[in-house]
Amino acid sequence: MDWPGADEIAARLKRTLPPQVTGETLSAEAQAAQARQQALAEAELARAQSMAAKSGADAAKAEAAAQQAALDAAKAEADLRATAVAAESPAAAI
Repeated sequence: MDWPGADEIAARLKRTLPPQVTGETLSAEAQAAQARQQALAEAELARAQSMAAKSGADAAKAEAAAQQAALDAAKAEADLRATAVAAESPAAAI
């Protein structure tokens, strides 16, 4: 290269490139660190998916309980109206 420090700059720039681009392989230590990082990411993803599934199941259970409560309330209201109608009918006065 034709300016002072060019070799040092070239070496620094080369270190910024990923190993796949330069054709170099990662050291065993770097490969182990990368594998640990990937395993941690997969474990975190599995945990998040598990929590999402549990949350979905809890939401479905809560929705079913709310629907059952609405049905019970509607039935109680219908029974109350039927009782009121029966009490007001002329046949009840006899």
